[in-house]
Amino acid sequence: MWLVTTRGFFSVVQHFDDAEKVLIRARALEDLESLCELAEEVLDDASESGLSADAIIEMEEADYRYRLIADGVAWAEVVRALTAEVTYPNFKNAVTERDPDRAHIYTEVWATLLQIQRD
Repeated sequence: MWLVTTRGFFSVVQHFDDAEKVLIRARALEDLESLCELAEEVLDDASESGLSADAIIEMEEADYRYRLIADGVAWAEVVRALTAEVTYPNFKNAVTERDPDRAHIYTEVWATLLQIQRD
């Protein structure tokens, strides 16, 4: 699953060794750090669930350089909190307010995905 949020871009898949865990990947460290900040707000123990900044793994040669291995139930709670952050009427404008540089990249993704609608 790809999640494009005001907090960042995440690629999430089931962990290959443990079906109860997810692998949350990001291209930018600050994306996972922001996600971990949210996890600290909504979870009783973000560290134990794998959703803390201390748990971020860096793999320089990997497609997604930054990773977290997290408990799937805790991840679902964080996704619920991400959903609660949707208080804006326009996503692209909300991203622009938070990170104007990233907004340009997200707009390119939006334009590319528009091809699905046209085809």
